[in-house]
Amino acid sequence: MAFWRHPLRLGLALLVAGVCAAVLLNLRERAEPIQAVVVKRTDPDAIIQTRGSEIVQADALGDNIRVVAGSQMTYAGGGLRMADGVEVTVAEREGRDGFVLRSASATVDAEETELALSGGVQLIAGGDLEASTEAAQYSETDGVVRMPEAATFVRGDMHASAASAAYERIADRLQLLSGASVALDGAGDARTTMGAETATVAQREGFMSFDGGVSIAAGSLTMEAPQARAELVPDTSQITALALSDGVQVAGSEPGAGQLRTMAAADIELAYGDDGEALERAGLHGGARLALAGANADAGTEIAAASMEIMFGADGSAINSLVAHEDVALELPAQGSSPGRHIDADALDVEGLSGDGPEEARFEGGVEYREQGRAGMEARVARAALLEATLGGGLSSLEAATFRGGVTFEDGDVVGQGDEARYLIADEAVELVPAAEDGRTPEVVYTGGTVRAGKIRVGFVGPQIGAQGTVESVLRHTAGEDGDAEYPGLLAVEPVLVAANQLTYDGAEQLVVYSGTAHLWQGDTAFRGDLLVLDQATGNLLIDGAVQTTFSITRLNRETDEPETSLSTGTAESMRYEKDLHRVTYSTGARLDGPQGDLQAEQIQVQLQADDVTLDRVTATGNVTLLVPGRVVSGDRLVYHDETGRYEMEGRPVRFVEAAGDEEGCRETLGRTLTFFASVDDISVDGQYQRRTATASGACPEQLPR
Repeated sequence: MAFWRHPLRLGLALLVAGVCAAVLLNLRERAEPIQAVVVKRTDPDAIIQTRGSEIVQADALGDNIRVVAGSQMTYAGGGLRMADGVEVTVAEREGRDGFVLRSASATVDAEETELALSGGVQLIAGGDLEASTEAAQYSETDGVVRMPEAATFVRGDMHASAASAAYERIADRLQLLSGASVALDGAGDARTTMGAETATVAQREGFMSFDGGVSIAAGSLTMEAPQARAELVPDTSQITALALSDGVQVAGSEPGAGQLRTMAAADIELAYGDDGEALERAGLHGGARLALAGANADAGTEIAAASMEIMFGADGSAINSLVAHEDVALELPAQGSSPGRHIDADALDVEGLSGDGPEEARFEGGVEYREQGRAGMEARVARAALLEATLGGGLSSLEAATFRGGVTFEDGDVVGQGDEARYLIADEAVELVPAAEDGRTPEVVYTGGTVRAGKIRVGFVGPQIGAQGTVESVLRHTAGEDGDAEYPGLLAVEPVLVAANQLTYDGAEQLVVYSGTAHLWQGDTAFRGDLLVLDQATGNLLIDGAVQTTFSITRLNRETDEPETSLSTGTAESMRYEKDLHRVTYSTGARLDGPQGDLQAEQIQVQLQADDVTLDRVTATGNVTLLVPGRVVSGDRLVYHDETGRYEMEGRPVRFVEAAGDEEGCRETLGRTLTFFASVDDISVDGQYQRRTATASGACPEQLPR
């Protein structure tokens, strides 16, 4: 070591000069003998042994290096050994800090470049770094103090230890070479502890790095990673940022909904506030995962993404907001009666996350929402370009959701499509609406058919469907399939079309109600009214208000003796079709124009045969009027039997008016009962048949068909 060479030579020169001076004085005069100080030799190999050694190396600025020891031994090879308390002081110079080494003993090699200290070694460096160990080596060549045994370090609020360590004097850098541990004291009882296989503490340069099995405890957070680097305010222990890499796990212990439970990623970057303790931001990159505490200790939301940015509140523990990108997946746990929910998207942005709720979350790009199905039920699924969700309980519960852009909503057999869908969580319902006036018309497909309208609401229990605003519906005819919808036998198998202003569907009761200018049709068959009710459980049909109907009836042509089909039209205030009875009933101001003639009455019943197509009979009651070619018949009650073509009329009286042959005028017949046939001239009045003559008896009524 160069700083030992000049002091040693100076000492030897002084010793030789002293001996020569003593000899000369002895020759000149003999002085009184002085008792010599005897130094007991402790090492027979030493050629020189002195007591009270002090060596000083000086330069133009003053003392540079000072070595003080209780004793010193010099060996033939040039090495030195100092004992009985050694202190080495290196003065501060520009570009380097001064430091002090103390130990019980020390050795210097022959080249005077290496110093080995042992026994209670202490290092004081940079004015405030204190180290303790049992052995150390210092090399002036590289300015490094190496400590091969367990060592502890203290600098202000930083405490460190290692199984072996090294101190780089020039850079003022501490290397913890094995079993590294660093603790930073904060305000109050706050403390951050960091452990790793190795660590570098470089406070002057403003960083600390850790490698191998890194474990960090900071406040309520514990972190594990293969590597970590802490950025510091230079010349302090205050952390400004912490970067963990190569597979990171972070766990939180703060209780309460929305609090951090765990976060993990390939790499995590943490940014701290001005106090160096409150966490401000976390950046997760590569397979990012975040788990939050829920209302219950074992329930919380989990979020996964390629990357994630998390902002924390003022206290550094509660999450305030987060942004996630690429392959985003959010898992909401099942809680009580609420099912588990899963949401996938390309991006997620959450604002106002406090644990108190509500929080607004925005999912963008390829959104897929999946809700766990109840026992025996399929999962509820929605897909859209965008989802705006209202969340509560620290993201642990979904309170409302609006899907936008190419929305598809599926719940078992119910599938809804539209520009926008508002999911009403508490009501277990979804509202489908167009995004704009020229937007896509919402559409719902269910077991009974399809509904298109300006606005559609679907309640999933039942289901219940409500539609309004130019409703268009296509009904699926599934008669004969067990458990499926039944439709009136008046309709064929082809699709049934319905238009109205409003629709309501009760899936539990299997009732479809159309209101507001309702119109149901299939080919030439049509039913109109203010209100139209289709019972899909029975196939019954009810129409109220301004009823108009047209449907086909088959009857026997008595001239050809072949069945023929013709359209029958009817009007009334209400109409009811009963499928099990094969009966159509018109009530209040009823009128039916069909194979039986043009019939008017307060009520008209059309009895069909089992095929719901072939006419059996027609019964009319209350102010009955029948118009057939050449005849007008009125009374209180009429029964028409299609098989025989027989009409039976009752009344008080029955009035039978018919054209009187080729001459002008009509003949009128009165009676309490009247029976006649469609193709026979004979009539029976009060049980007696009469043959009518062509004699005119009066003017014909205007409504008489010609």
